[in-house]
Amino acid sequence: MTRTRTMRAMAAVLAFLLFATLLFAGMPVRAAGELVLKEGAAITYNKDAAVMKADAVKALVDFEASGIPADYDLADFDVEYAFLGTNAVAQVLGIDVQDRFSRVQSVLDALDPFNLNPIDLNAIAEKWTNLWVNAETGYWDAPTITVPIGQNIIDGVVSDITTGIQDKLQDTLGIGFNHIQAGNDQVVRVRYQGGDWVTGALTVNKANVKVNVKTASLYFDQVVGENFVTTDPEDDFMIFTFYSGITTDLAPTIYFQPPENELLSKAMEKVIDPLYARMYGNGQTLTERLRQGATVGEVMVIVNQLTDLLQQASETPLFKSILENAGVDVDMLNGLVDGMQQISGIADNWRFAVGQPDRAGAYVVSAVAINRNYNPGIGVGALLVKMRLFGVSLQWNDVNAKESTVGDQVDFGASAVYDGKVQSQTVKTLFVGLNGSGLYLSGDAPTAAGRYLETAFPLGGNFLAIPIVRVVTINEA
Repeated sequence: MTRTRTMRAMAAVLAFLLFATLLFAGMPVRAAGELVLKEGAAITYNKDAAVMKADAVKALVDFEASGIPADYDLADFDVEYAFLGTNAVAQVLGIDVQDRFSRVQSVLDALDPFNLNPIDLNAIAEKWTNLWVNAETGYWDAPTITVPIGQNIIDGVVSDITTGIQDKLQDTLGIGFNHIQAGNDQVVRVRYQGGDWVTGALTVNKANVKVNVKTASLYFDQVVGENFVTTDPEDDFMIFTFYSGITTDLAPTIYFQPPENELLSKAMEKVIDPLYARMYGNGQTLTERLRQGATVGEVMVIVNQLTDLLQQASETPLFKSILENAGVDVDMLNGLVDGMQQISGIADNWRFAVGQPDRAGAYVVSAVAINRNYNPGIGVGALLVKMRLFGVSLQWNDVNAKESTVGDQVDFGASAVYDGKVQSQTVKTLFVGLNGSGLYLSGDAPTAAGRYLETAFPLGGNFLAIPIVRVVTINEA
Protein backbone atom coordinates (compact mmCIF):
# COMPACT_ATOMS: atom_id res chain seq x y z
CA MET A 1 0.00 0.00 0.00
CA THR A 2 2.81 2.30 0.88
CA ARG A 3 4.58 1.48 -2.38
CA THR A 4 1.41 2.24 -4.36
CA ARG A 5 1.02 5.64 -2.66
CA THR A 6 4.64 6.49 -3.36
CA MET A 7 4.26 5.63 -7.02
CA ARG A 8 1.08 7.73 -7.25
CA ALA A 9 2.87 10.69 -5.63
CA MET A 10 5.76 10.42 -8.06
CA ALA A 11 3.33 10.19 -10.95
CA ALA A 12 1.59 13.34 -9.72
CA VAL A 13 4.90 15.22 -9.50
CA LEU A 14 5.89 14.08 -12.99
CA ALA A 15 2.50 15.13 -14.32
CA PHE A 16 2.86 18.57 -12.73
CA LEU A 17 6.34 19.00 -14.19
CA LEU A 18 5.10 17.93 -17.61
CA PHE A 19 2.19 20.36 -17.36
CA ALA A 20 4.50 23.20 -16.27
CA THR A 21 6.87 22.42 -19.11
CA LEU A 22 4.07 22.45 -21.66
CA LEU A 23 2.66 25.64 -20.16
CA PHE A 24 5.90 27.63 -20.24
CA ALA A 25 7.04 26.16 -23.53
CA GLY A 26 4.45 28.28 -25.27
CA MET A 27 5.54 31.52 -23.52
CA PRO A 28 8.22 33.79 -24.98
CA VAL A 29 11.47 33.64 -23.11
CA ARG A 30 13.25 36.99 -22.75
CA ALA A 31 17.02 36.70 -22.72
CA ALA A 32 18.73 39.36 -20.59
CA GLY A 33 21.13 41.48 -22.60
CA GLU A 34 19.36 41.29 -25.98
CA LEU A 35 18.90 45.02 -26.51
CA VAL A 36 15.78 46.66 -27.86
CA LEU A 37 15.99 50.40 -28.55
CA LYS A 38 13.16 52.89 -28.41
CA GLU A 39 12.13 55.11 -31.28
CA GLY A 40 12.03 58.88 -30.90
CA ALA A 41 14.58 58.93 -28.05
CA ALA A 42 15.68 62.42 -27.00
CA ILE A 43 17.86 63.95 -24.30
CA THR A 44 19.22 67.44 -23.50
CA TYR A 45 22.86 68.35 -23.93
CA ASN A 46 25.05 68.43 -20.82
CA LYS A 47 28.73 69.36 -20.78
CA ASP A 48 29.31 66.46 -18.34
CA ALA A 49 29.90 63.53 -20.70
CA ALA A 50 29.08 60.96 -17.99
CA VAL A 51 25.66 62.55 -17.46
CA MET A 52 25.11 62.49 -21.21
CA LYS A 53 25.88 58.78 -21.43
CA ALA A 54 23.54 57.95 -18.53
CA ASP A 55 20.75 60.03 -20.07
CA ALA A 56 21.32 58.40 -23.47
CA VAL A 57 21.10 54.88 -22.06
CA LYS A 58 17.89 55.69 -20.18
CA ALA A 59 16.31 57.31 -23.23
CA LEU A 60 17.41 54.75 -25.81
CA VAL A 61 17.10 51.37 -24.13
CA ASP A 62 13.71 49.70 -23.74
CA PHE A 63 14.56 47.93 -20.48
CA GLU A 64 11.32 45.99 -20.26
CA ALA A 65 11.58 44.62 -23.78
CA SER A 66 15.30 43.98 -23.41
CA GLY A 67 15.09 42.03 -20.18
CA ILE A 68 17.93 43.96 -18.56
CA PRO A 69 17.89 43.85 -14.75
CA ALA A 70 16.75 46.99 -12.96
CA ASP A 71 20.01 47.18 -11.01
CA TYR A 72 22.10 47.37 -14.17
CA ASP A 73 25.57 48.91 -14.09
CA LEU A 74 26.03 51.85 -16.46
CA ALA A 75 29.58 50.65 -17.13
CA ASP A 76 28.10 47.56 -18.80
CA PHE A 77 26.80 49.75 -21.64
CA ASP A 78 28.78 51.11 -24.57
CA VAL A 79 27.29 53.99 -26.56
CA GLU A 80 28.77 55.30 -29.82
CA TYR A 81 27.59 57.79 -32.41
CA ALA A 82 28.36 58.17 -36.10
CA PHE A 83 30.70 61.15 -36.38
CA LEU A 84 29.71 63.39 -39.33
CA GLY A 85 26.72 61.10 -39.86
CA THR A 86 26.53 58.09 -42.14
CA ASN A 87 29.15 57.41 -44.82
CA ALA A 88 31.52 59.85 -43.13
CA VAL A 89 34.68 58.81 -44.96
CA ALA A 90 33.16 59.60 -48.34
CA GLN A 91 32.21 63.03 -47.01
CA VAL A 92 35.70 63.75 -45.67
CA LEU A 93 38.04 62.05 -48.10
CA GLY A 94 35.88 61.30 -51.09
CA ILE A 95 36.64 57.58 -50.65
CA ASP A 96 33.99 54.99 -51.42
CA VAL A 97 34.96 52.55 -48.67
CA GLN A 98 32.77 49.73 -49.88
CA ASP A 99 34.18 49.99 -53.40
CA ARG A 100 37.77 50.15 -52.11
CA PHE A 101 37.34 47.02 -50.01
CA SER A 102 35.45 45.20 -52.77
CA ARG A 103 38.50 45.56 -54.99
CA VAL A 104 40.73 44.25 -52.21
CA GLN A 105 38.24 41.40 -51.74
CA SER A 106 38.83 40.42 -55.36
CA VAL A 107 42.57 40.18 -54.73
CA LEU A 108 42.06 38.05 -51.62
CA ASP A 109 39.68 35.75 -53.47
CA ALA A 110 42.31 35.27 -56.15
CA LEU A 111 44.91 34.39 -53.51
CA ASP A 112 42.51 31.90 -51.92
CA PRO A 113 40.73 30.19 -54.86
CA PHE A 114 39.48 27.31 -52.70
CA ASN A 115 37.96 29.67 -50.12
CA LEU A 116 39.93 28.08 -47.30
CA ASN A 117 39.90 31.29 -45.25
CA PRO A 118 36.75 33.20 -46.20
CA ILE A 119 36.83 36.90 -45.28
CA ASP A 120 33.95 39.36 -45.62
CA LEU A 121 35.63 42.73 -46.14
CA ASN A 122 32.31 44.45 -46.76
CA ALA A 123 31.45 43.92 -43.10
CA ILE A 124 34.88 45.21 -42.08
CA ALA A 125 34.49 48.31 -44.26
CA GLU A 126 31.54 49.45 -42.14
CA LYS A 127 34.03 50.33 -39.37
CA TRP A 128 35.17 53.28 -41.48
CA THR A 129 31.90 54.12 -43.13
CA ASN A 130 30.40 55.67 -40.01
CA LEU A 131 33.45 56.60 -37.88
CA TRP A 132 31.94 55.32 -34.63
CA VAL A 133 33.00 57.62 -31.77
CA ASN A 134 32.54 56.86 -28.07
CA ALA A 135 29.65 59.08 -26.97
CA GLU A 136 31.19 59.60 -23.52
CA THR A 137 34.95 59.91 -24.09
CA GLY A 138 34.90 61.32 -27.62
CA TYR A 139 37.49 58.74 -28.61
CA TRP A 140 37.64 57.15 -32.05
CA ASP A 141 39.38 53.80 -32.03
CA ALA A 142 40.96 53.35 -35.45
CA PRO A 143 40.07 49.82 -36.62
CA THR A 144 42.69 47.07 -36.82
CA ILE A 145 42.19 44.05 -39.05
CA THR A 146 44.03 40.75 -38.97
CA VAL A 147 43.67 38.28 -41.85
CA PRO A 148 45.45 35.01 -42.60
CA ILE A 149 46.20 35.96 -46.21
CA GLY A 150 47.16 39.32 -47.72
CA GLN A 151 47.97 41.08 -44.43
CA ASN A 152 50.29 43.59 -46.16
CA ILE A 153 47.52 44.62 -48.53
CA ILE A 154 45.06 45.09 -45.66
CA ASP A 155 47.61 47.02 -43.56
CA GLY A 156 48.26 49.37 -46.47
CA VAL A 157 44.58 50.13 -46.99
CA VAL A 158 43.96 50.53 -43.24
CA SER A 159 46.91 52.90 -42.81
CA ASP A 160 45.92 54.94 -45.86
CA ILE A 161 42.33 55.49 -44.73
CA THR A 162 43.13 56.02 -41.03
CA THR A 163 45.91 58.54 -41.66
CA GLY A 164 43.82 60.34 -44.24
CA ILE A 165 40.90 60.70 -41.85
CA GLN A 166 42.97 62.01 -38.95
CA ASP A 167 45.02 64.43 -41.06
CA LYS A 168 42.03 65.75 -42.97
CA LEU A 169 39.82 66.21 -39.92
CA GLN A 170 42.18 67.39 -37.23
CA ASP A 171 45.12 69.03 -39.01
CA THR A 172 43.57 70.45 -42.18
CA LEU A 173 39.99 71.22 -41.14
CA GLY A 174 40.45 71.70 -37.40
CA ILE A 175 37.73 69.18 -36.56
CA GLY A 176 38.32 67.08 -33.47
CA PHE A 177 36.43 64.15 -32.03
CA ASN A 178 34.41 64.80 -28.87
CA HIS A 179 31.55 63.38 -26.86
CA ILE A 180 28.14 63.45 -28.47
CA GLN A 181 26.89 66.93 -29.35
CA ALA A 182 23.47 68.47 -29.94
CA GLY A 183 21.68 67.40 -33.10
CA ASN A 184 18.50 65.79 -34.42
CA ASP A 185 18.14 62.07 -35.18
CA GLN A 186 21.81 61.24 -34.80
CA VAL A 187 22.87 57.71 -35.73
CA VAL A 188 23.92 55.89 -32.55
CA ARG A 189 24.53 52.33 -31.49
CA VAL A 190 24.41 50.64 -28.09
CA ARG A 191 25.60 47.31 -26.73
CA TYR A 192 25.28 45.63 -23.34
CA GLN A 193 28.04 43.62 -21.66
CA GLY A 194 30.07 43.42 -24.86
CA GLY A 195 27.20 41.91 -26.83
CA ASP A 196 26.02 42.79 -30.31
CA TRP A 197 25.64 46.42 -31.31
CA VAL A 198 22.11 47.67 -31.89
CA THR A 199 21.72 50.79 -34.03
CA GLY A 200 19.13 53.49 -33.46
CA ALA A 201 18.56 57.25 -33.51
CA LEU A 202 18.98 59.83 -30.76
CA THR A 203 18.05 63.51 -30.71
CA VAL A 204 20.18 65.69 -28.45
CA ASN A 205 18.33 68.93 -27.75
CA LYS A 206 20.20 72.15 -27.09
CA ALA A 207 20.50 73.28 -23.48
CA ASN A 208 19.73 76.78 -22.19
CA VAL A 209 22.28 79.27 -20.89
CA LYS A 210 21.91 82.38 -18.72
CA VAL A 211 24.11 85.37 -19.54
CA ASN A 212 25.01 88.01 -16.96
CA VAL A 213 26.51 91.37 -17.97
CA LYS A 214 27.91 93.62 -15.26
CA THR A 215 27.57 97.38 -15.05
CA ALA A 216 31.00 98.96 -15.37
CA SER A 217 32.70 102.34 -15.54
CA LEU A 218 36.12 102.89 -17.12
CA TYR A 219 38.19 105.31 -19.15
CA PHE A 220 38.24 105.16 -22.93
CA ASP A 221 41.75 103.67 -23.03
CA GLN A 222 40.93 100.84 -20.61
CA VAL A 223 39.38 97.45 -21.41
CA VAL A 224 36.60 95.62 -19.61
CA GLY A 225 37.66 92.81 -17.28
CA GLU A 226 37.52 89.10 -18.05
CA ASN A 227 34.42 88.62 -15.86
CA PHE A 228 32.46 91.47 -17.43
CA VAL A 229 30.28 88.81 -19.09
CA THR A 230 29.64 85.46 -17.36
CA THR A 231 27.48 82.44 -18.19
CA ASP A 232 25.61 79.80 -16.25
CA PRO A 233 26.57 77.05 -16.86
CA GLU A 234 30.18 77.81 -17.60
CA ASP A 235 31.23 76.28 -20.90
CA ASP A 236 33.20 77.08 -24.01
CA PHE A 237 30.99 79.92 -25.28
CA MET A 238 31.78 82.49 -27.90
CA ILE A 239 30.65 85.85 -26.58
CA PHE A 240 29.54 88.46 -29.11
CA THR A 241 29.11 91.86 -27.47
CA PHE A 242 27.19 94.90 -28.71
CA TYR A 243 27.72 98.39 -27.20
CA SER A 244 25.13 100.94 -28.31
CA GLY A 245 25.04 104.51 -27.14
CA ILE A 246 25.68 108.19 -27.68
CA THR A 247 29.27 109.43 -27.59
CA THR A 248 30.35 112.78 -26.17
CA ASP A 249 30.49 113.90 -29.81
CA LEU A 250 26.71 113.28 -29.86
CA ALA A 251 27.20 110.57 -32.48
CA PRO A 252 24.88 107.53 -32.10
CA THR A 253 27.14 104.49 -32.48
CA ILE A 254 27.00 100.74 -32.05
CA TYR A 255 30.24 98.85 -31.45
CA PHE A 256 30.43 95.16 -32.21
CA GLN A 257 33.08 93.11 -30.40
CA PRO A 258 33.51 89.55 -31.75
CA PRO A 259 35.22 86.86 -29.66
CA GLU A 260 38.85 85.97 -30.12
CA ASN A 261 38.54 82.48 -31.53
CA GLU A 262 41.12 80.71 -33.69
CA LEU A 263 38.62 78.31 -35.22
CA LEU A 264 36.19 81.14 -35.96
CA SER A 265 39.01 83.03 -37.70
CA LYS A 266 39.83 79.88 -39.66
CA ALA A 267 36.20 79.40 -40.66
CA MET A 268 36.04 83.05 -41.73
CA GLU A 269 39.22 82.69 -43.83
CA LYS A 270 38.57 79.23 -45.31
CA VAL A 271 34.78 79.20 -45.73
CA ILE A 272 32.84 82.39 -45.05
CA ASP A 273 35.06 84.97 -46.82
CA PRO A 274 35.42 82.97 -50.08
CA LEU A 275 31.72 82.09 -50.19
CA TYR A 276 30.65 85.66 -49.48
CA ALA A 277 33.02 87.04 -52.13
CA ARG A 278 31.59 84.69 -54.73
CA MET A 279 27.90 84.98 -53.83
CA TYR A 280 27.44 88.58 -52.63
CA GLY A 281 30.67 90.56 -52.66
CA ASN A 282 31.56 90.54 -56.38
CA GLY A 283 35.02 89.36 -55.38
CA GLN A 284 35.17 91.41 -52.18
CA THR A 285 35.35 89.34 -48.98
CA LEU A 286 33.17 89.98 -45.94
CA THR A 287 36.22 91.06 -43.93
CA GLU A 288 37.13 93.65 -46.58
CA ARG A 289 33.54 94.88 -46.71
CA LEU A 290 33.33 95.53 -42.96
CA ARG A 291 36.70 97.30 -42.88
CA GLN A 292 35.28 99.95 -45.21
CA GLY A 293 32.84 101.04 -42.54
CA ALA A 294 29.09 100.65 -42.55
CA THR A 295 25.87 101.73 -40.94
CA VAL A 296 23.71 99.41 -38.86
CA GLY A 297 21.24 99.08 -41.74
CA GLU A 298 24.02 97.98 -44.09
CA VAL A 299 25.29 95.48 -41.55
CA MET A 300 21.81 93.99 -41.15
CA VAL A 301 21.70 93.39 -44.91
CA ILE A 302 25.06 91.63 -44.66
CA VAL A 303 23.82 89.49 -41.75
CA ASN A 304 20.81 88.38 -43.79
CA GLN A 305 23.12 87.50 -46.67
CA LEU A 306 25.32 85.49 -44.29
CA THR A 307 22.32 83.64 -42.93
CA ASP A 308 21.38 82.52 -46.44
CA LEU A 309 25.01 81.64 -47.18
CA LEU A 310 25.42 79.49 -44.06
CA GLN A 311 22.07 77.84 -44.67
CA GLN A 312 23.30 76.69 -48.06
CA ALA A 313 26.73 75.67 -46.74
CA SER A 314 25.10 73.64 -43.96
CA GLU A 315 23.45 71.42 -46.56
CA THR A 316 26.90 69.88 -47.16
CA PRO A 317 27.73 67.71 -44.10
CA LEU A 318 31.46 68.42 -44.31
CA PHE A 319 31.05 72.21 -44.48
CA LYS A 320 28.42 72.00 -41.75
CA SER A 321 30.84 70.14 -39.47
CA ILE A 322 33.64 72.62 -40.16
CA LEU A 323 31.36 75.53 -39.29
CA GLU A 324 29.86 73.85 -36.23
CA ASN A 325 33.26 72.91 -34.83
CA ALA A 326 34.18 76.57 -35.20
CA GLY A 327 30.94 77.44 -33.40
CA VAL A 328 29.43 79.02 -36.50
CA ASP A 329 25.94 78.18 -37.66
CA VAL A 330 22.68 79.80 -38.60
CA ASP A 331 21.58 79.86 -34.96
CA MET A 332 24.64 81.96 -34.21
CA LEU A 333 23.60 84.64 -36.68
CA ASN A 334 20.04 84.52 -35.43
CA GLY A 335 21.44 85.07 -31.94
CA LEU A 336 23.40 88.07 -33.15
CA VAL A 337 20.30 89.53 -34.75
CA ASP A 338 18.40 88.97 -31.51
CA GLY A 339 21.19 90.75 -29.66
CA MET A 340 20.93 93.79 -31.92
CA GLN A 341 17.16 93.85 -31.61
CA GLN A 342 17.49 93.90 -27.81
CA ILE A 343 18.95 97.39 -28.13
CA SER A 344 16.06 99.81 -27.87
CA GLY A 345 15.92 102.75 -30.22
CA ILE A 346 18.60 101.51 -32.59
CA ALA A 347 18.35 103.09 -36.02
CA ASP A 348 19.61 101.97 -39.40
CA ASN A 349 21.73 105.10 -39.83
CA TRP A 350 23.72 104.59 -36.64
CA ARG A 351 27.45 104.28 -37.13
CA PHE A 352 28.74 100.70 -36.89
CA ALA A 353 32.25 100.03 -35.59
CA VAL A 354 34.17 96.89 -34.66
CA GLY A 355 35.78 96.48 -31.23
CA GLN A 356 35.21 97.77 -27.72
CA PRO A 357 34.10 101.44 -27.48
CA ASP A 358 37.03 103.83 -27.79
CA ARG A 359 34.91 106.95 -27.48
CA ALA A 360 33.68 108.41 -24.22
CA GLY A 361 29.94 108.00 -23.79
CA ALA A 362 27.20 105.93 -22.18
CA TYR A 363 26.39 102.54 -23.67
CA VAL A 364 23.84 99.77 -23.30
CA VAL A 365 25.63 96.41 -23.50
CA SER A 366 24.03 93.31 -25.03
CA ALA A 367 26.09 90.11 -24.87
CA VAL A 368 25.13 87.03 -26.87
CA ALA A 369 26.57 83.65 -25.80
CA ILE A 370 26.90 81.17 -28.67
CA ASN A 371 27.68 77.46 -28.51
CA ARG A 372 26.39 74.83 -30.95
CA ASN A 373 25.05 72.83 -27.99
CA TYR A 374 23.03 75.67 -26.42
CA ASN A 375 20.21 77.95 -27.42
CA PRO A 376 21.65 81.46 -27.81
CA GLY A 377 21.61 83.32 -24.49
CA ILE A 378 21.37 87.11 -24.17
CA GLY A 379 22.31 89.33 -21.24
CA VAL A 380 22.05 93.13 -20.90
CA GLY A 381 24.17 95.54 -18.87
CA ALA A 382 25.62 99.05 -19.02
CA LEU A 383 29.02 100.62 -19.63
CA LEU A 384 30.09 104.20 -18.93
CA VAL A 385 33.21 105.22 -20.86
CA LYS A 386 34.71 108.28 -19.17
CA MET A 387 36.76 111.18 -20.49
CA ARG A 388 40.25 111.86 -19.21
CA LEU A 389 40.10 115.02 -17.10
CA PHE A 390 43.73 115.34 -16.03
CA GLY A 391 47.06 115.10 -17.77
CA VAL A 392 45.61 116.43 -21.02
CA SER A 393 46.75 119.64 -22.67
CA LEU A 394 46.12 121.47 -25.92
CA GLN A 395 48.93 122.65 -28.15
CA TRP A 396 49.06 124.64 -31.36
CA ASN A 397 49.86 122.70 -34.49
CA ASP A 398 52.03 125.61 -35.70
CA VAL A 399 53.35 127.99 -33.04
CA ASN A 400 54.54 130.39 -35.75
CA ALA A 401 51.05 130.79 -37.20
CA LYS A 402 50.38 133.71 -34.84
CA GLU A 403 51.81 136.03 -37.48
CA SER A 404 51.45 135.57 -41.21
CA THR A 405 50.76 137.38 -44.48
CA VAL A 406 47.60 137.33 -46.56
CA GLY A 407 47.75 134.39 -48.95
CA ASP A 408 50.07 132.25 -46.79
CA GLN A 409 49.11 128.60 -46.19
CA VAL A 410 48.81 128.52 -42.40
CA ASP A 411 47.69 125.80 -39.97
CA PHE A 412 45.69 127.60 -37.28
CA GLY A 413 44.56 124.30 -35.67
CA ALA A 414 45.35 122.75 -32.29
CA SER A 415 45.64 119.18 -30.98
CA ALA A 416 45.12 117.36 -27.69
CA VAL A 417 48.21 115.78 -26.15
CA TYR A 418 48.05 112.99 -23.59
CA ASP A 419 50.95 111.01 -22.21
CA GLY A 420 53.22 112.70 -24.72
CA LYS A 421 51.14 111.60 -27.72
CA VAL A 422 48.78 113.55 -29.96
CA GLN A 423 45.26 112.13 -29.65
CA SER A 424 42.45 111.82 -32.22
CA GLN A 425 40.43 114.38 -30.32
CA THR A 426 38.19 116.96 -31.93
CA VAL A 427 39.56 120.44 -31.16
CA LYS A 428 37.63 123.46 -32.37
CA THR A 429 38.82 127.05 -32.81
CA LEU A 430 37.03 130.39 -32.49
CA PHE A 431 38.30 133.67 -33.95
CA VAL A 432 37.19 137.13 -32.72
CA GLY A 433 38.79 140.28 -34.18
CA LEU A 434 38.75 143.29 -36.47
CA ASN A 435 39.70 143.60 -40.11
CA GLY A 436 38.95 145.98 -42.97
CA SER A 437 35.34 144.76 -43.11
CA GLY A 438 34.70 145.33 -39.42
CA LEU A 439 34.04 142.76 -36.65
CA TYR A 440 35.00 139.15 -37.43
CA LEU A 441 33.48 136.28 -35.38
CA SER A 442 33.75 132.77 -36.77
CA GLY A 443 35.02 129.25 -36.26
CA ASP A 444 36.70 129.42 -39.67
CA ALA A 445 40.21 130.77 -39.96
CA PRO A 446 40.29 134.38 -41.22
CA THR A 447 41.94 135.23 -44.54
CA ALA A 448 41.81 139.05 -44.45
CA ALA A 449 44.45 141.26 -42.87
CA GLY A 450 43.74 142.13 -39.24
CA ARG A 451 44.26 141.14 -35.59
CA TYR A 452 42.28 138.29 -34.08
CA LEU A 453 41.95 136.51 -30.75
CA GLU A 454 42.04 132.75 -31.40
CA THR A 455 40.69 130.29 -28.80
CA ALA A 456 41.15 126.52 -29.11
CA PHE A 457 38.95 124.19 -27.06
CA PRO A 458 38.05 120.45 -27.05
CA LEU A 459 34.62 119.38 -28.30
CA GLY A 460 33.30 116.09 -26.98
CA GLY A 461 35.72 113.24 -27.54
CA ASN A 462 37.78 111.58 -24.84
CA PHE A 463 39.42 114.54 -23.14
CA LEU A 464 38.48 117.63 -21.21
CA ALA A 465 41.21 120.27 -21.37
CA ILE A 466 41.65 123.93 -20.52
CA PRO A 467 41.24 126.10 -23.64
CA ILE A 468 44.29 127.91 -24.99
CA VAL A 469 44.32 131.46 -26.39
CA ARG A 470 46.64 133.48 -28.62
CA VAL A 471 46.61 136.67 -30.70
CA VAL A 472 46.86 136.12 -34.44
CA THR A 473 48.05 138.86 -36.79
CA ILE A 474 47.59 138.69 -40.56
CA ASN A 475 49.54 141.34 -42.44
CA GLU A 476 48.84 142.87 -45.85
CA ALA A 477 50.78 141.25 -48.66
